[in-house]
Amino acid sequence: MITWILVFIIAFTRFTTSQNGLGYKTPPMGWNSYNAFHYNIDETLIKQHVDVIANQGYLAVGYRYINLDDGWQASTRTADNKLSPDSSTLPSGIKVLADYMHKNGLLFGIYSDAGTQTCGDFPGSLDTDAQTFVDWDVDYLKYANCNEQGRPEQERYKGYDQGGLAAPILKDILDARLVSVLIKLITGDSFWAKVERAIVTENLQSRRNVAIKEALNSSSNTTKGWTERWKPYIQAWNQLEGKVLGEGNGPWDPGDLEIGNQHGNFSVKKAMEYLRSKVNITASQTDHVGWIKEKWTINRKKDVVWRLKLRALPLGYRLVHINQEENGECPACPEEIQTPLHFALECKISKMIWTEAYKQLIISNKDGPPKSWDEIFSAMNIEEPAKHKAAIWLHITCLYEIWCSESFTKGGT
Repeated sequence: MITWILVFIIAFTRFTTSQNGLGYKTPPMGWNSYNAFHYNIDETLIKQHVDVIANQGYLAVGYRYINLDDGWQASTRTADNKLSPDSSTLPSGIKVLADYMHKNGLLFGIYSDAGTQTCGDFPGSLDTDAQTFVDWDVDYLKYANCNEQGRPEQERYKGYDQGGLAAPILKDILDARLVSVLIKLITGDSFWAKVERAIVTENLQSRRNVAIKEALNSSSNTTKGWTERWKPYIQAWNQLEGKVLGEGNGPWDPGDLEIGNQHGNFSVKKAMEYLRSKVNITASQTDHVGWIKEKWTINRKKDVVWRLKLRALPLGYRLVHINQEENGECPACPEEIQTPLHFALECKISKMIWTEAYKQLIISNKDGPPKSWDEIFSAMNIEEPAKHKAAIWLHITCLYEIWCSESFTKGGT
């Protein structure tokens, strides 16, 4: 029987939210192998979960990622110093597994570490492995922080250096992977592709009065008429100067597409090289550092709020479910059980953060920090409606700081 742990994924990409076929937005969602299976994963198990998410309605409501967590790796690197999967549990290899997920309309995530070894003592990816992940068509990287050799995060998470991995994802790689997913939309014959094409076609017709081919071949580089979830993909398509050469309105054969300098068979690696050829990039690619930091911070804050909104807590409290020695107490408040409300408002650390934060907000004497769960997310504790938006962003930052403080105290994530 398949054990389900459906988790929100911290995505270092533009997929921060996406609009599903039901018309509402979701955070990046999917399934990660760790909570249910730890290091005990294999090819059959992963494919079972792919099949369930793809075919039992989860994909339709926004669950799109399948993530292999720690334990997929062989215990040592290959003779040419590359990562490889454990051949006894993943005999077909990572690329075949990624292709299986993509064929089913899903996105593929993998785990590694910004250290010499992962948290489970498998080979890490400190300053290396970027090209390996690109070659495997990885969409998402969970990049942990164990065995860092005393080197600061700023150094280990900076932009590319000589092709080595020092950041979870880069804009050019992301654009290339976005286009590879868009190709599956306009060429695929799966149930997912048909449903998505129908939604896209209807939106383009009603909002812009154009067919999908005309929209894809537009020289105006506009995303008008596309559903919200597909706009980042169209921006990437425009960056790669994509064109549809075939007749009709899809699905087309991959050979009918011209993308960048590629005709027919699309390659993420070649698309990435094409994007890089269009700009002047320094050897260290330091121009990506600001983009990485900005996206990481914004996405991390949003992810924390989504987790807490659904009453999830940092690892400190979750440990009670997997370690009998844990009692679920708040690490800062002995004998107080860490409920979501206690975590967000009642903990002495939380109160201190709220008090200091509200000193930065210009409010009336009647206003103060939130006192209830609803006020955290609505900012109705602020009397003046014009200040609600600023207060909500302040609340997001406070929750993020509280979450980080708890994680550092307990060693969670």
